[in-house]
Parts: sequence; C-alpha cells; structure tokens
Amino acid sequence: MLFPSFLSLKNPLKPQKKIPFEPIVFDNRQEKTRDKPSMLILSSTKRNQNYYRDQALSQQTYSIAITEQFDFITFQWDVSQIIRIYFDKEPEWIFINYIAAYTPKLIGFDKINSKVIGFVGDHYNFTDNSEAALQKQAFFKRLSLFAMVSAYPHTNNIVAKALEKENLPFIHLAWAIDPHIFYDLGKHRKYDIACMGAMTEGKYPFRRQVREWLEIQKRLKLFKKKRVKGANKSDHDGIAFNQALNQCRAAFTCASVMQYTLMKYFEIPAAGTLLFAEETADLKKLGFRDHIHYIKVTPDNFQQKMLHYLNPSKQHLAEDIRQKGMKFVQEKHSWPVRIEDFLAELALLDNGAKHINDKTS
Repeated sequence: MLFPSFLSLKNPLKPQKKIPFEPIVFDNRQEKTRDKPSMLILSSTKRNQNYYRDQALSQQTYSIAITEQFDFITFQWDVSQIIRIYFDKEPEWIFINYIAAYTPKLIGFDKINSKVIGFVGDHYNFTDNSEAALQKQAFFKRLSLFAMVSAYPHTNNIVAKALEKENLPFIHLAWAIDPHIFYDLGKHRKYDIACMGAMTEGKYPFRRQVREWLEIQKRLKLFKKKRVKGANKSDHDGIAFNQALNQCRAAFTCASVMQYTLMKYFEIPAAGTLLFAEETADLKKLGFRDHIHYIKVTPDNFQQKMLHYLNPSKQHLAEDIRQKGMKFVQEKHSWPVRIEDFLAELALLDNGAKHINDKTS
C-alpha cells in the first residue's frame, strides 16, 4: 500500500506531527491500480449492502474508503486536507454515501477539482421536513455535483427537483450482493418461511399483511424474528442476515409504498432461499422472471401461492426456482459485476461531459 509520509509533504497539517492511524476500511492505493479511476470513498461501517458496494468500488479503483470512525477533527473536517495527505494528486472522483453522523460536517469541496457523485438512498430524505432530512438536503445543495447515483430511478426527478438541480445526471446503481457474504451454507432449513424487516404502518402495508397472516396460520413454520442482530448488536448486518435466511426455505419481501426494489430482492435468492415478492418495474428490467427466479405474489394471492409452493408435494418446483434464482443473482447481480458496469457508465458520462465542454470552450 502507498502511504505518503506526513513529514515529507510540502505543506504538512499543523499542529499534528504524524498521520493519525484512524480506520481506513478499504485501501487500494497500489502501483497495479494506478491506471484505474482514482477515488475518495466516503462510506460507513454498517455492514449492509452500502458497505459491500463501497468495498467492490474500492477494489476496482485507486482509492481509499473512510467512515464515521475516521479522525476528521485532525483535518478540520476538510476533504481537501484529507486528499492532500492520502493522495499524491487529487483523485478524479469523490463518492459520497451520506452518513448523518459525519457527512454534513464536511467542507473543502470547493477547494478541489475532484468530481463529486452522491448516492441518493431513500428519496424521501430529499423531500421531508425533518431536521435530519433538511440537513441532508442542505449538504447536497451546496455541492457542485457531477452526478447522483440512485438505486430507484423512478424517483430521480423528485430528487433533482428537490435539490433545485433539474438537469443533474443520474446513474442507476441497483442493489446487488457480495457472493462471499450471501450464499447457501448447505445447512438444514428448519423454517418454512421468513418475513423480516420494518413493519412501519403506512410504509409497508403488504409486508404487514403477510406477517399478520403468517403469525396466525398453522400450516407453515414461521421464522419468528423480524430483525436479526450482527456483531456488536448491529442492525443490517450482512453475515447475520445470510445466516438467518439459511434457516428458511423461503422468504417474502415487498417493495413498500415507494415501489423500491429493495436489498432483500437480491439477498434472499442469493442466500439460496426461495423468494416470494411483489413485482416492481425495475425487477423486470433487471431480468427477474416470475416462476423462474422468484414467485410473484400480490395481496390477493400470496396465501395461496405460499401454501402451494411450500407444500412438500411441490418441493421439486420450489427447489427448481430456488436454485435458478440463486444462480441468477450470484452470477448477474454481484457487486463486482455491478460496479464494473457502473464505472463504465460513469466513464461514458464523463467523456460526454468533456466533449460538451470542449465544444463550448
């Protein structure tokens, strides 16, 4: 790894006398990666798909990824000072996975020429009036953004309008999985079905309907937990969720009232668990096929379909869909594949922007 000496720099930060050895979750600054896009990745320690996405992004770039555990105070929260210490020249890109605990405190973006791209997450954080949402909106409004990255493209116009940047480019980066985290453990599955996740009233009506029925019916053995905790009692832990899914023959997810193609659409089949799910427009575009990779259900037929496919007499049908769904997600929707496509699209967008600038200059 290339770690520039603090004292060898022309303008060392003061009053520090050495580089603080704060956690850098991913560091891919190697000679063999110098020909790759250079990037500072602002990430999080929470081990959900954002973390695994950022890990794959780091592996395919000349980059470091830092989190809320980084010693930002030493650098006066100034990204330009962080870059000066950890890169021998400005990176081409800064990728921002917004984390409320530290991201809005960051400054210095106007001092550098790195192109800034931000990840949207839930679009309602750009329209709500809560203090946290308003803080996120204010942060992105003050940046000169090159593009935004979104897992839910049907919300792009809403976000662009909220940011008052209606010509802002968006890149679709759907959720995916790390095949080393989500996979079939080959163990006995003692539960028939799981229905996990938030049960927020007004946001997940279909999930609440399914969960309520599963809790009162007697024919299917339900995995009782709604959430599973990972290391250090953390929520949204990939390893813990994969272990939970591997105890179940099947699992359900909905798209919420926002019609999001959530992480669970990829995590459930990747774990070798039969997916019962609400269909979304993006799911079809991503190649998911009903009765081939998953089983499409609606509020009117989910009971019938779950009882049918989880009946022991139909095990061969369920097993065929389970196997095909697992293979499909592992091969087509892994983070290494997704990030390779993302970087190619980013390069095309960048080249197009340069072409426009050349013509107007």
